[in-house]
Amino acid sequence: MAGIADLRRERLAGTQPEQRHTTPLSFHINPRHVRTLLWLRWKLTVRGYTRSWQRALGLVAILLLFAVFAAVVGLGSAAAYLNLPRPAATQVLFGALGALYLIWAVSTSARSSSWRCTLRW
Repeated sequence: MAGIADLRRERLAGTQPEQRHTTPLSFHINPRHVRTLLWLRWKLTVRGYTRSWQRALGLVAILLLFAVFAAVVGLGSAAAYLNLPRPAATQVLFGALGALYLIWAVSTSARSSSWRCTLRW
């Protein structure tokens, strides 16, 4: 807004506005910054898990349970796609994708700060 008033004043006086050398805004992603941010996130995560063996054990247990669960769901849905008729297999696909969407929606809302504030009394 400040530049508009200056141009209007120069136009009324009949003078030419001064040439301003402005560079256009650049919104490109700098790979060095992304690499630094990922490295910092990695260091924080590793430090969090190396401070206590219970956290590391819990991470291993959760990853194992998740791998088993993903294998069972993947093999079960693959068997359903191959053995059911096409309309039923399509319904299984929609059900699987809907479940993935619900899991994603619940997991992101559980991380928000407003959700944590409502759980603390």
